[in-house]
Amino acid sequence: MLIPFPNSTTRTYIHIFVLANARGHLSRVKTDALITAMLRGYGLSKLHLDGYTVHVAEPIETDLGVFPITHIEAKYWGEGDRCPKCGGKPGYLEGDEVITAACMACGCVFKFKDTREGVK
Repeated sequence: MLIPFPNSTTRTYIHIFVLANARGHLSRVKTDALITAMLRGYGLSKLHLDGYTVHVAEPIETDLGVFPITHIEAKYWGEGDRCPKCGGKPGYLEGDEVITAACMACGCVFKFKDTREGVK
């Protein structure tokens, strides 16, 4: 049986989930669950989108249940914490020393080094 590859609608929904999480409208747990369900529906564990890759990792198992985990791997680098495409403000996605963020204005997913005092 052939499974179709994710179409533009699926890709758009995944991007919307990533942006909603960055803007604080969708929790990371819910975002990871939605993305994982969509990718597993296609039999995928990784999907390349415009400028970043969404990768399904091993879920975390706790007494409260099993929680899916996704990682977002951005290819664009920002200078400081501003969007490399439009200079917009970032919304946090993941990371500590190297932060992955999504631009609140244009939606670009990018990474930058945390330059706060005390962080190497």
